[in-house]
Amino acid sequence: MNDHERELSNEIVKLKSELAEKSDFLAMIVHQLRTPLTANKWIFKMMMDGDLGKITDEQQKIITRGLDSNDQMIRMLAEISTANHLSEWKLNFKIESMDITKCIETSISEFSPEAQTKNIHLSFSSKEPLPNV
Repeated sequence: MNDHERELSNEIVKLKSELAEKSDFLAMIVHQLRTPLTANKWIFKMMMDGDLGKITDEQQKIITRGLDSNDQMIRMLAEISTANHLSEWKLNFKIESMDITKCIETSISEFSPEAQTKNIHLSFSSKEPLPNV
C-alpha cells in the first residue's frame, strides 16, 4: 500500500467514525425528545377521557389539536430514527389522494390562535365541494 492509498484509507476510517458518532448523537436526541412527547400524549388522553375533570367542547377541540400535533411530532421522530439507521438516506414518498378541504380547515385551526392575536380572522368557504388532490 503506497502513501496515497494509506492516507485515503485513514480518511475513510476517520469519516466512518465521525458518521457513527453523529448517528449515535441523533439517536440520543430522538430518544430524549420522544420521552416527553409520549408523556404529553398520555396527559392529553387523560384530559380527553375526563380523568382530570369535565372539559368543555372548546377545551376538547384544543386538546385534540394538541394531541394531533404531539402525535405528528412522534411520527416525525420515528421517521428520523428510521432514516438514521439506513445506510443510505433517501426520501420515500407515499402518493395518495387527500381531502384538500380538511387540510385547509386544519391549517386554519392551527393558525387561528396566532392570527387572532394580530386581529386577523381566518376562514374558508366554498360554494361547491373541492375535489381530492
